[in-house]
Amino acid sequence: MTLKLLLPLAFLLGAVAPAAAESEQMLVVKITPRVIESDQTVSWEQPLTQVTKAGVPVVVKIDAGTLAIRVTVTPFVRGPDFLLVVQGEVRQRDEKGSRGSSSLQSLLVPPGESIVFFPLGRQIADSDRQMVVMMKVEYQGE
Repeated sequence: MTLKLLLPLAFLLGAVAPAAAESEQMLVVKITPRVIESDQTVSWEQPLTQVTKAGVPVVVKIDAGTLAIRVTVTPFVRGPDFLLVVQGEVRQRDEKGSRGSSSLQSLLVPPGESIVFFPLGRQIADSDRQMVVMMKVEYQGE
């Protein structure tokens, strides 16, 4: 399983550009993708930390052979909280071909609060494993 962390050029997903004070504030995005077995033990995890600005996405790509997952987290500052825009893309390949799905979610969270993202859904049919992506955003220096 390989894991790549990319920081592409900013795109704002149709949002208004942040105020000058917002765009100067550096944010720390902590993302921990992990595989959880049926007995709730963690069989694989890869913690990542990326410093970014509000409105600049952090992208995580996970390539596990027949399964490819891309999670994009774009943090925005909204008052004392963060608006997190999370996009998940999943591609699965097998002998019948390739299929995929995508999701887009937004959530208002206070600084330092952890959220959980299930790019493959909460229950995976025909599997005793589950992919979970933990995310947390803080101000740099906190």
